[in-house]
Amino acid sequence: MLKDVYLEDIDSRGYTAVFVVPTPAVKHSGISHLAEHLCFRGSSQYPAPHELFVFNTLLPANINASTESGYTYFYVCADDRAVFKRGVGYLYSGLAECDYGNKTIAAERDGVIFNELQMYECNKEYKLASAIWRGDCSENAYQHAGGFSDTIGHIQPKDVLAYKKYWYHPSKIQLLISGANVTELEGTIQELQTMALASPPKDLVQPNEAEEPFNLLSSEDNRRVYSWWIAWQYLHDILTHEEQIAAFAKPFGQLIIDDDVNTAGLFAIRLVSECELATCQKALTDFMVNLAISSKNAVQTRSKHPAEVTRLIQAFKHRNITPKAKAKPLEFYLSHVVTSQLNEIRHITKSAEEFDCQNIESRIALQLQDRLSLANICPLPNLYTAMVNKRDLSTPFCIEGAHWLYTLEGVNKQQLVSLFCSAVFWAPRITGDCYAMGVGHYQGKFFIYGAQDNKAQEREAYWRKVLSDHGVYTLSS
Repeated sequence: MLKDVYLEDIDSRGYTAVFVVPTPAVKHSGISHLAEHLCFRGSSQYPAPHELFVFNTLLPANINASTESGYTYFYVCADDRAVFKRGVGYLYSGLAECDYGNKTIAAERDGVIFNELQMYECNKEYKLASAIWRGDCSENAYQHAGGFSDTIGHIQPKDVLAYKKYWYHPSKIQLLISGANVTELEGTIQELQTMALASPPKDLVQPNEAEEPFNLLSSEDNRRVYSWWIAWQYLHDILTHEEQIAAFAKPFGQLIIDDDVNTAGLFAIRLVSECELATCQKALTDFMVNLAISSKNAVQTRSKHPAEVTRLIQAFKHRNITPKAKAKPLEFYLSHVVTSQLNEIRHITKSAEEFDCQNIESRIALQLQDRLSLANICPLPNLYTAMVNKRDLSTPFCIEGAHWLYTLEGVNKQQLVSLFCSAVFWAPRITGDCYAMGVGHYQGKFFIYGAQDNKAQEREAYWRKVLSDHGVYTLSS
């Protein structure tokens, strides 16, 4: 049985569901990140590993997940009631699944997630934030749920399976649903409660934390990191004044606000600086206490989720997570500082072993075939629209680094729907060759795109063959 179900009637034409799973980060290992990804690798109810991509490409819905420090949120948004109910069932089946082969785990760990992390780590701001998290050894330090490219590979299959069996047990999962007349969905919820699971856990033995699988090496960077840990009640106003504070702090160094609230109800203001602490602390404190910053119960954080998903998550946090202790004066928190060093990610290269992409039929496509449509394809992401505008019109393919784009011109659109429902089409993502892959529309055309692909240089010939083999168009087109 699910731990709790929260239903909220709102004036909306659509429905939103969020599954909340408690997932401790376990140092910087990335084990909670890997467990999240495995939920989309197939289940007893939906064995095909490409169901997520069929759903998000051809159906009027949005399914995704994100892992934070302490919790993972899985969500589905849809206007169509039948699509929404199917999406809820698909998600829960993936959460409850505990049967994965070692090659499946390796493809996701060493392929998809490794490529994802390396892509993030190429970003200058993310790289600095990572070095801060890794170098912080204070009692309030964040445990980075996503892991790093030099830590994710140390997770053993037996460890992530033990982790998933324990933390993803139904008795620990909460479900939040909002929409019009949501009480009418009680039958769907009852179906979840009685769903036959593959390999149901026979016990709830908490997995042991493994020994630290890596040695963090000190950086040669001469800068120090000064961290002030502030009560969450000040987060709203400090984010409001973030640009002013950063501009004032610029002569001393780079100011960063880590808005993730830890289990003690604190978030961090960081200053990366070559200055001595005495040079900057009093000036920064005096400036901040004279701003209009007060403690309040309003929660404001940055979010990439759809608006209703964000609202449900914030309401959940406010009810279940946010400490109720009264905040002390801001001066108290600014008078306590922790000094640490930067600790950079070690660059490594890795590739997943060959993974056999079985052509398992999509049950989502069969169950909702009357709702599959190219009209549901999302707009092309901004990164790729820029590539479209710069591409050579004499070829359908363009590439930038490890990212690529293929233009679908002169195609049989009926055949496209069938192709997008097949495992063959999504093979580059399923096998772990690339971090992300999708289909988007722009300027009246459809495009296939891929991100952080180990075989990016081979994709032009690859797509010509796949499209020809499936009758979408011929090699001469």
